[in-house]
Amino acid sequence: MKERRILGVDDSIVDFSSPYTDVVGILMRNGGYIEGVLWGRISVDGDDSTAVLSEMILSSRFREQINLIMLDGFALGGFNIVDIDELNKVTGIPVVTFTLKVPSPPNIERALKGKVQNWEEKLELISRRKVDRIEIRGRKAYISRAGIGLDEALKMIDSSIVRGFTPEPLRVAHLVASALGRGESTQR
Repeated sequence: MKERRILGVDDSIVDFSSPYTDVVGILMRNGGYIEGVLWGRISVDGDDSTAVLSEMILSSRFREQINLIMLDGFALGGFNIVDIDELNKVTGIPVVTFTLKVPSPPNIERALKGKVQNWEEKLELISRRKVDRIEIRGRKAYISRAGIGLDEALKMIDSSIVRGFTPEPLRVAHLVASALGRGESTQR
């Protein structure tokens, strides 16, 4: 099988008393071998996640190696929504969001409304995304994608699972990011 490199991205524990939170990218190739680590900082509930991720990736020496950007859901840093179409367009790299829970626009609207600036724009950005329900290794998950077909996305996700069910780049990004936020990693 061709060597594929996936950049898994997750955020650190959000402290809503702080205006910023860290985001970590873990670049892994098949089999779970870590090839690089990227770091950035975004505003909590802000609008800069797409720009920060784009800059983080484009300025990285690993840029040419990345075959897929995989995010843990639509949002980082609370409700700092990543525009995956824009991220794909700017970087030229396919993007997939991965979550085990089906996104619920009514629940998202309740969480956003009146609590987050530009909540209507954020809800619109989330709502326009097509969400695919997938079954992989006997479990269901939900993905959105930009710049990649469903079959190829499924192959990339499946190739990134080392054990369990969570794609390894996301699992390791979560461990590193949570250690930045708490001083030690939390389970994934």
